[in-house]
Amino acid sequence: MIYVGYFKDKEGGLSTRLEARPEHFRFVIENKDRFVFGGPLRDSNGQPVGSMYAVHADSLEDARAFIGSDPYMKAGLFGHVEIHAWAFMVPEQEPGFLEAELERSEAARLSSEKSVPLPSET
Repeated sequence: MIYVGYFKDKEGGLSTRLEARPEHFRFVIENKDRFVFGGPLRDSNGQPVGSMYAVHADSLEDARAFIGSDPYMKAGLFGHVEIHAWAFMVPEQEPGFLEAELERSEAARLSSEKSVPLPSET
């Protein structure tokens, strides 16, 4: 499964980021097979203000443990951390996936509309 992490740097975290950056890159290089995508979040001046990346993990606990071993996490760079399971939709990994998902969504909507009474029926 894929898990996405959204991380906001603590106020004034640039020096911590720069100090931990070489170790962070070693970590990424050593584990690049687990990363789906990743990179820094930037403010309007192009300065890093956080990070976002997606990783392959067996569970949320596994994702948290892996992300927790990132040198940025160990250095205490982030003031806000969110980790969520994520579904890879775009770009399509298999041709026709989006069309099939559209059909499933429409069928589910039609099914739920039939089972829910309309306001005039109550």
